[in-house]
This record gives sequence, C-alpha cells and structure tokens, in this order.
Amino acid sequence: MKTYFRSLFEKKNRWLTLSFLIVSAIFIGTVLTTGLRNNATMSAFFITGIVFLYLAFIHKWKNERNFLYLATTTGILFIILFIITLVISLIPLAPENNGTSKIHVITGGIYSIIAIGICIPGMTVGMVGFMIRRYKNYRAVKV
Repeated sequence: MKTYFRSLFEKKNRWLTLSFLIVSAIFIGTVLTTGLRNNATMSAFFITGIVFLYLAFIHKWKNERNFLYLATTTGILFIILFIITLVISLIPLAPENNGTSKIHVITGGIYSIIAIGICIPGMTVGMVGFMIRRYKNYRAVKV
C-alpha cells in the first residue's frame, strides 16, 4: 500500500494526481466555506469534489476488477448503513418526544453524509471505470 501511494507521486503520475487533488480541494473547499444548506448547486459541488478525490487515488488502476471491487464495496457499505439506520430508528428511545430523539437525528445525518458523500460517488466511479476498462480490454482483444 505504501508503494502504491508513493507511485502516485512519481514523475509520470505526479501531475495528474496533484491536478485531481487540487480540483477536489477547490470543490470541497467551496462547499465548506459557503455551506451546504439544502442547496442543489452546493450538493453537486460536494459530490463532484468527492469524485475528483476518488480519481486522485485510483487513476492509476488498469484492472477492471479493481473498479468492480470499488463499486461493490461502496454498495455493500450503503446497504449496511441503511439497515443500521433503520434498526436504530425503530428503537423507541424517547417516548416523551413521540419516539424521536437526538440519536435518531444524529444517525440519520451521519448516514446521509456517508451515503450521499462517499457511497454513491464511489459506486458511480467504480461502475464507470469498470465499463471503460471493460470496453478498452474488449477492443484490445478484438483488434
């Protein structure tokens, strides 16, 4: 793993890695300075920043299976977090507040941030990368 991260900053990969990291920092920094506040534009900026952050670390992958692993692991994480959030929301912790409490709000917020901010862009990048690599490998074998 250490050698992989070092290889991202070797001479031939340095420019692309740093470009993706800078673009990601610009998008995420814009969102953090202005705030999300249920704004569709800022949500799109945040997700775009996360996608560029993914690309900064995986642009060197050549095997289509790695992209498939990324898509499936983030999909499984999405499902697990969804189930955990449902189980926690079904537990009545504060009957005086009609069944809602701070733990329900906190777990719902954490799930939303992780699901929307990490899992969905990860699944998207993984599936698009898988399809692109599969197409390139198919064309290379066919020709």
